[in-house]
Amino acid sequence: MNLPVHLRTVISIVRGWLFHSPVYVQIAVTPRCNLNCRMCQVVKTWREEPELSLEELERVADTLGKLGVGYVVLTGGEPFLRKDLPGILKLFNERGFDVRLQTNGTLTTPELADCLVDSGLRHLSVSLNSLSPEKEDELAGREGVWEKAMETLALFSQRLPPRGSMVVLNSIVAPQTLGETLALAEFARKAGFFNSFIPVHTGRGLNYRTPEAGFEFSPEDFEKIDRVYGRLIELKKKGYPIFGSFRFLIESAEFLKTGVSHWHCPVPGLFFEVAPDGRYSPCSEFTTRYSVLAPDFVKTYRSESFRKEMRGYAEHCPGCMYACWPEVTYLCTSPPVFFQRAREFWRLLRFRRPVLSRKELENIARRCRSITI
Repeated sequence: MNLPVHLRTVISIVRGWLFHSPVYVQIAVTPRCNLNCRMCQVVKTWREEPELSLEELERVADTLGKLGVGYVVLTGGEPFLRKDLPGILKLFNERGFDVRLQTNGTLTTPELADCLVDSGLRHLSVSLNSLSPEKEDELAGREGVWEKAMETLALFSQRLPPRGSMVVLNSIVAPQTLGETLALAEFARKAGFFNSFIPVHTGRGLNYRTPEAGFEFSPEDFEKIDRVYGRLIELKKKGYPIFGSFRFLIESAEFLKTGVSHWHCPVPGLFFEVAPDGRYSPCSEFTTRYSVLAPDFVKTYRSESFRKEMRGYAEHCPGCMYACWPEVTYLCTSPPVFFQRAREFWRLLRFRRPVLSRKELENIARRCRSITI
């Protein structure tokens, strides 16, 4: 039975509170990516993996339904490389999941944007790390990335429903971008988007997003980190559309300075990722031998032996602040975060996003570039 999207999500959150059952799942629909971002190793990590067919993704969706999952993010690699992306989006929407699509924003065309909206797209995340075209291109390892991102944002600003939809700017907070964080927050506010500020990860045994050299913060940066995040918290209190919870922002600043995360990973509860070939992944960093396509996966997932084995991954992980994983954990374990999110969800239902052209977005970006801490 397909429940209304928001009701299904609420039920999954309640189940997460009570039983630590999965609420949120990321599905990497392709290992391929057209960029070579300096702070991301996804292409190298998943280079040899195949990608699931539409029929196999239907089986994944059915399995997630049996597990009670409410929220699904379609990611990659770069999902826009799949020609059947509208069909993938449609099959998850038709099964009642709350779906968000994640993209680097460089491959959108008007025709594809129309197809995705017709297939039920309502929530979109677009990578935008800088308001400087030169810096964005340098971080992405390609030319023209910033302009394409602006084009994508304009296409969906004009096509997504002004009410009940959400466009999120995913921005990595690194030494190269820390000074632009407040400018990005102002850009999002004026454009009707939301911000997700994700601390850069600099290795410590992690596979997925270990960047090139030059992304480490030095002790001389710590005072600026505190000022920037203190200001972000102030802006969020004033109503700026900063997607991270207060707890996430506070702990992100600490993580950038120390490399230590303080949230308790609930693996295998609350969340997981499906690798491009269908294998179960406790999170972005680890892939296991279990396939979500297996007929007995639901039974396996709920077994004590499986849970014990998956806990081993969490116990040997040095920790992360990849936004999605800690935020879902806070939502289902911390009453202050839960009530904060409930208030924000209520505001989102009433929020009306402006409809803007590419030229208008670029003009807003130009005016915001001078904002510094």
